[in-house]
Amino acid sequence: DPNLRATPQILRWADSSAEDCYAEFEKHVERLIERDEETKHYLGRAAEIAVRLATIRSVGRCGPYGEGPMVDRGDVEWGRDIALICGARMAEDARGFIADTDRQRWANKILRVIRQKQEARPRDIQRALRCALKSADVQDHLRNLEEAGLISPVKGELRGRLATIAYRYRGASS
Repeated sequence: DPNLRATPQILRWADSSAEDCYAEFEKHVERLIERDEETKHYLGRAAEIAVRLATIRSVGRCGPYGEGPMVDRGDVEWGRDIALICGARMAEDARGFIADTDRQRWANKILRVIRQKQEARPRDIQRALRCALKSADVQDHLRNLEEAGLISPVKGELRGRLATIAYRYRGASS
């Protein structure tokens, strides 16, 4: 019915610690964005999302009747954790796909191959790229990714001597 007007139910904070937890999270998100402006698109609404999740959890836990649900610190912490994990993951994953230059695009593709396989040999990378880059260019990208702390070499025996035989994903550098 388009004429139906629902009366919103305003949920109260259970106590000041729940409200304080929310305010602390807002400040934390602001600091994260100040440190890395690119995360604004992924974390900018994290506090709002956290309080929505906390509200949903509170209603699910208490039900809509009687005194009515109140958002407690546990609800806020739960919503905060989910919102932060999801926002941070989206920001990290986006970095793996968004690039300003061809060089960054190739580095991102190589990094995705290593991340998906968890451990990849140069031969695996060449196959995944369908030999679109010369081996020397792949090696150059691998050196740069290693210097950036995004991958680490896996040592093993190659032709009777210790050498790098593969690369393992390490995650985003801090």
